[in-house]
Amino acid sequence: MTKIFISHSYQDKKFVNLLTTRLRDEGIQVWTDEKELAVGDNIEEKITDAIKKTDYFIVVLSKNSTNSKWVNFELSATRLKEISQEQNIILPVLIEDCC
Repeated sequence: MTKIFISHSYQDKKFVNLLTTRLRDEGIQVWTDEKELAVGDNIEEKITDAIKKTDYFIVVLSKNSTNSKWVNFELSATRLKEISQEQNIILPVLIEDCC
């Protein structure tokens, strides 16, 4: 089963919920913060571990996400994974002009 991590800004949650539903309907396992993180979790550790275990990384690009420290953290962790595995796994999804 394909596993996908979705990185996004909280402000883009409506789009992400639709995307998540469609991916799950296609049999894809999706990791999102609201489903996988609990109060008291070490957020950085949980995110890093989830990224290691996923096949692809979707980053939802918007003005909000490009300014998000968490999206940037997740993207950096995934770039390291790409370098170590020598394969492209980042799938950008542009939902608005970010410039």
